Amino acid sequence: MIKMKPASISLNTVEIGIFPELAEGESMTKNAALFAALPVPPSPYGDSIRAPNPKAYPPPTALLLIYYTTKEASGPLVIRMLDTSVGDLDTAEMALFEQAKSGKQGPAWLGEDFAELSWTYPIHISIILDADDHEFFWFDPPGYDPIIFRETKDKPVNGTMQTFRYQPNKSFYDAARTTLVDPTSGKTRHVLRFVNYHRNGKGDELKPLEVANFCMDIQLLVGSHGGQIDLCTIDPDAQNQGPGGMFP
Repeated sequence: MIKMKPASISLNTVEIGIFPELAEGESMTKNAALFAALPVPPSPYGDSIRAPNPKAYPPPTALLLIYYTTKEASGPLVIRMLDTSVGDLDTAEMALFEQAKSGKQGPAWLGEDFAELSWTYPIHISIILDADDHEFFWFDPPGYDPIIFRETKDKPVNGTMQTFRYQPNKSFYDAARTTLVDPTSGKTRHVLRFVNYHRNGKGDELKPLEVANFCMDIQLLVGSHGGQIDLCTIDPDAQNQGPGGMFP
Protein backbone atom coordinates (compact mmCIF):
# COMPACT_ATOMS: atom_id res chain seq x y z
CA MET A 1 0.00 0.00 0.00
CA ILE A 2 1.14 3.55 -0.76
CA LYS A 3 0.03 6.65 1.04
CA MET A 4 0.89 10.23 0.19
CA LYS A 5 0.49 13.17 2.50
CA PRO A 6 -0.59 16.06 0.22
CA ALA A 7 0.92 19.48 0.71
CA SER A 8 2.41 22.36 -1.19
CA ILE A 9 5.61 21.21 -2.85
CA SER A 10 8.87 22.54 -1.47
CA LEU A 11 10.92 23.56 -4.51
CA ASN A 12 14.30 25.18 -3.99
CA THR A 13 16.09 26.71 -6.99
CA VAL A 14 19.70 27.84 -7.26
CA GLU A 15 21.12 29.46 -10.39
CA ILE A 16 24.29 27.62 -11.40
CA GLY A 17 25.28 30.08 -14.10
CA ILE A 18 25.00 31.13 -17.72
CA PHE A 19 26.37 28.76 -20.33
CA PRO A 20 26.44 28.58 -24.13
CA GLU A 21 23.18 27.46 -25.68
CA LEU A 22 22.96 23.70 -26.02
CA ALA A 23 22.54 22.16 -29.42
CA GLU A 24 19.21 20.49 -30.16
CA GLY A 25 19.07 17.24 -28.21
CA GLU A 26 22.30 17.90 -26.32
CA SER A 27 22.22 16.82 -22.69
CA MET A 28 23.02 19.29 -19.94
CA THR A 29 24.76 16.45 -18.11
CA LYS A 30 27.37 16.27 -20.92
CA ASN A 31 28.32 19.94 -20.62
CA ALA A 32 31.89 20.12 -19.28
CA ALA A 33 31.62 23.80 -18.34
CA LEU A 34 28.46 23.13 -16.35
CA PHE A 35 30.09 20.24 -14.50
CA ALA A 36 33.11 22.40 -13.65
CA ALA A 37 30.80 25.02 -12.10
CA LEU A 38 29.06 22.57 -9.77
CA PRO A 39 29.87 22.49 -6.06
CA VAL A 40 31.35 19.28 -4.68
CA PRO A 41 28.41 17.14 -3.50
CA PRO A 42 28.06 16.21 0.16
CA SER A 43 29.29 12.82 1.33
CA PRO A 44 26.56 10.20 0.78
CA TYR A 45 24.25 9.56 3.72
CA GLY A 46 23.98 5.82 3.37
CA ASP A 47 24.30 4.27 -0.09
CA SER A 48 24.06 6.04 -3.43
CA ILE A 49 20.74 5.55 -5.17
CA ARG A 50 22.80 4.60 -8.23
CA ALA A 51 24.27 1.58 -6.41
CA PRO A 52 22.97 -1.86 -7.42
CA ASN A 53 20.68 -3.92 -5.24
CA PRO A 54 23.24 -5.12 -2.66
CA LYS A 55 21.67 -8.40 -1.52
CA ALA A 56 19.77 -9.70 -4.56
CA TYR A 57 16.43 -8.74 -3.09
CA PRO A 58 13.54 -10.03 -5.24
CA PRO A 59 12.10 -7.49 -7.70
CA PRO A 60 8.90 -5.66 -6.68
CA THR A 61 5.58 -6.29 -8.41
CA ALA A 62 4.19 -2.75 -8.18
CA LEU A 63 5.00 0.62 -9.77
CA LEU A 64 4.61 4.15 -8.43
CA LEU A 65 4.74 6.88 -11.08
CA ILE A 66 5.57 10.46 -10.11
CA TYR A 67 4.57 12.81 -12.93
CA TYR A 68 6.12 16.29 -13.03
CA THR A 69 4.95 19.03 -15.36
CA THR A 70 5.20 22.80 -15.68
CA LYS A 71 2.72 23.07 -18.54
CA GLU A 72 -0.60 23.63 -16.77
CA ALA A 73 -2.50 26.76 -15.85
CA SER A 74 -3.24 25.48 -12.33
CA GLY A 75 0.25 26.44 -11.18
CA PRO A 76 3.93 26.71 -12.08
CA LEU A 77 4.49 23.10 -11.03
CA VAL A 78 2.16 20.09 -10.83
CA ILE A 79 3.12 16.67 -9.48
CA ARG A 80 0.72 13.75 -9.82
CA MET A 81 1.02 10.31 -8.24
CA LEU A 82 -0.33 7.04 -9.64
CA ASP A 83 0.35 3.38 -8.90
CA THR A 84 -0.37 -0.01 -10.46
CA SER A 85 0.78 -3.62 -10.49
CA VAL A 86 3.60 -4.14 -12.94
CA GLY A 87 4.33 -6.90 -15.43
CA ASP A 88 6.25 -5.14 -18.20
CA LEU A 89 7.69 -1.95 -16.71
CA ASP A 90 7.71 0.01 -20.01
CA THR A 91 4.04 -0.77 -20.67
CA ALA A 92 2.89 0.05 -17.13
CA GLU A 93 4.92 3.27 -17.13
CA MET A 94 3.44 4.50 -20.41
CA ALA A 95 -0.12 3.70 -19.29
CA LEU A 96 0.31 5.72 -16.10
CA PHE A 97 2.03 8.54 -18.01
CA GLU A 98 -0.98 8.88 -20.33
CA GLN A 99 -3.40 8.96 -17.38
CA ALA A 100 -1.25 11.47 -15.48
CA LYS A 101 -1.12 13.79 -18.50
CA SER A 102 -4.90 13.73 -18.82
CA GLY A 103 -5.46 14.54 -15.14
CA LYS A 104 -8.32 12.03 -15.11
CA GLN A 105 -8.73 10.23 -11.83
CA GLY A 106 -9.16 6.47 -11.83
CA PRO A 107 -8.18 3.32 -9.92
CA ALA A 108 -4.47 4.13 -10.22
CA TRP A 109 -4.85 7.73 -9.04
CA LEU A 110 -3.26 8.74 -5.71
CA GLY A 111 -3.45 12.53 -5.90
CA GLU A 112 -1.45 15.69 -6.59
CA ASP A 113 1.58 17.12 -4.81
CA PHE A 114 3.12 15.58 -1.71
CA ALA A 115 5.06 16.25 1.44
CA GLU A 116 5.52 12.64 2.50
CA LEU A 117 5.35 9.21 0.89
CA SER A 118 4.71 6.00 2.84
CA TRP A 119 5.04 2.39 1.74
CA THR A 120 4.26 -1.02 3.24
CA TYR A 121 5.92 -3.12 0.52
CA PRO A 122 8.78 -2.98 -2.05
CA ILE A 123 8.03 -0.97 -5.20
CA HIS A 124 9.42 0.30 -8.50
CA ILE A 125 9.40 4.10 -8.72
CA SER A 126 9.50 6.11 -11.95
CA ILE A 127 9.69 9.90 -12.13
CA ILE A 128 8.77 11.42 -15.50
CA LEU A 129 9.64 15.03 -16.36
CA ASP A 130 6.94 16.19 -18.77
CA ALA A 131 8.58 19.56 -19.38
CA ASP A 132 10.96 21.06 -21.92
CA ASP A 133 14.58 21.73 -20.89
CA HIS A 134 14.35 19.55 -17.77
CA GLU A 135 16.75 16.74 -16.94
CA PHE A 136 17.76 14.81 -13.87
CA PHE A 137 20.98 15.85 -12.15
CA TRP A 138 23.35 13.00 -13.02
CA PHE A 139 27.07 13.34 -13.55
CA ASP A 140 30.09 11.06 -13.26
CA PRO A 141 31.81 10.25 -10.97
CA PRO A 142 29.11 8.88 -8.63
CA GLY A 143 28.03 11.24 -5.89
CA TYR A 144 26.56 13.73 -8.36
CA ASP A 145 23.27 11.88 -8.03
CA PRO A 146 19.68 12.64 -9.08
CA ILE A 147 18.47 11.88 -5.55
CA ILE A 148 20.47 12.39 -2.38
CA PHE A 149 19.49 11.52 1.17
CA ARG A 150 19.75 13.93 4.08
CA GLU A 151 20.39 13.31 7.76
CA THR A 152 18.38 16.29 9.00
CA LYS A 153 15.80 18.80 7.79
CA ASP A 154 14.17 21.78 9.47
CA LYS A 155 10.37 21.90 9.22
CA PRO A 156 7.75 24.19 10.76
CA VAL A 157 5.67 22.73 13.58
CA ASN A 158 2.96 24.96 15.04
CA GLY A 159 4.78 28.03 13.78
CA THR A 160 8.21 26.99 15.12
CA MET A 161 11.04 25.46 13.08
CA GLN A 162 12.15 22.07 14.39
CA THR A 163 14.99 19.80 13.26
CA PHE A 164 14.00 16.28 12.21
CA ARG A 165 16.48 13.41 11.85
CA TYR A 166 16.31 10.67 9.22
CA GLN A 167 17.85 7.27 8.50
CA PRO A 168 20.65 6.69 5.98
CA ASN A 169 19.74 5.13 2.66
CA LYS A 170 19.86 1.36 2.74
CA SER A 171 16.58 0.84 0.88
CA PHE A 172 16.57 2.75 -2.44
CA TYR A 173 18.80 1.39 -5.23
CA ASP A 174 19.18 0.59 -8.93
CA ALA A 175 18.67 4.13 -10.26
CA ALA A 176 18.73 4.29 -14.06
CA ARG A 177 18.04 7.02 -16.60
CA THR A 178 15.89 6.42 -19.62
CA THR A 179 13.51 8.35 -21.87
CA LEU A 180 10.10 7.91 -23.40
CA VAL A 181 8.49 9.57 -26.39
CA ASP A 182 5.16 11.27 -25.78
CA PRO A 183 2.89 9.65 -28.39
CA THR A 184 0.83 12.85 -28.66
CA SER A 185 3.52 15.53 -29.00
CA GLY A 186 6.39 13.36 -30.24
CA LYS A 187 8.67 14.97 -27.65
CA THR A 188 11.26 13.02 -25.70
CA ARG A 189 10.81 13.07 -21.93
CA HIS A 190 13.39 12.16 -19.30
CA VAL A 191 12.62 9.34 -16.86
CA LEU A 192 14.36 8.28 -13.66
CA ARG A 193 13.72 4.74 -12.43
CA PHE A 194 14.75 3.29 -9.08
CA VAL A 195 13.54 0.70 -6.57
CA ASN A 196 12.49 0.92 -2.94
CA TYR A 197 13.32 -2.50 -1.48
CA HIS A 198 11.43 -1.58 1.72
CA ARG A 199 14.27 -1.73 4.26
CA ASN A 200 15.27 0.32 7.27
CA GLY A 201 18.39 2.45 7.65
CA LYS A 202 20.49 -0.65 8.37
CA GLY A 203 19.27 -2.56 5.33
CA ASP A 204 17.16 -4.95 7.40
CA GLU A 205 13.57 -6.02 6.92
CA LEU A 206 11.21 -3.94 8.99
CA LYS A 207 9.81 -5.49 12.16
CA PRO A 208 6.12 -5.26 13.05
CA LEU A 209 5.13 -1.62 13.67
CA GLU A 210 8.66 -0.40 12.83
CA VAL A 211 8.99 2.73 10.69
CA ALA A 212 12.03 4.01 8.79
CA ASN A 213 12.01 7.68 7.82
CA PHE A 214 14.09 9.05 4.94
CA CYS A 215 14.55 12.55 3.53
CA MET A 216 15.07 12.72 -0.23
CA ASP A 217 16.34 15.60 -2.34
CA ILE A 218 15.21 15.03 -5.94
CA GLN A 219 17.58 17.13 -8.05
CA LEU A 220 16.74 18.54 -11.48
CA LEU A 221 18.60 20.62 -14.03
CA VAL A 222 16.37 23.24 -15.64
CA GLY A 223 17.60 25.17 -18.67
CA SER A 224 16.21 28.26 -20.35
CA HIS A 225 16.82 30.21 -23.53
CA GLY A 226 19.79 32.48 -23.00
CA GLY A 227 21.90 29.77 -21.42
CA GLN A 228 20.80 30.02 -17.78
CA ILE A 229 20.79 26.66 -16.00
CA ASP A 230 19.24 26.21 -12.56
CA LEU A 231 19.55 23.38 -10.06
CA CYS A 232 16.08 22.68 -8.62
CA THR A 233 15.45 20.48 -5.59
CA ILE A 234 12.19 18.86 -4.46
CA ASP A 235 12.44 17.45 -0.94
CA PRO A 236 9.71 14.98 0.07
CA ASP A 237 10.01 12.80 3.15
CA ALA A 238 9.64 9.05 2.67
CA GLN A 239 8.63 6.37 5.17
CA ASN A 240 8.80 2.59 5.04
CA GLN A 241 6.38 0.90 7.46
CA GLY A 242 6.64 -2.61 8.89
CA PRO A 243 3.81 -5.12 9.21
CA GLY A 244 0.83 -3.78 11.12
CA GLY A 245 1.89 -0.18 10.59
CA MET A 246 -0.77 2.43 10.12
CA PHE A 247 -0.35 5.48 7.94
CA PRO A 248 -0.27 8.78 9.81
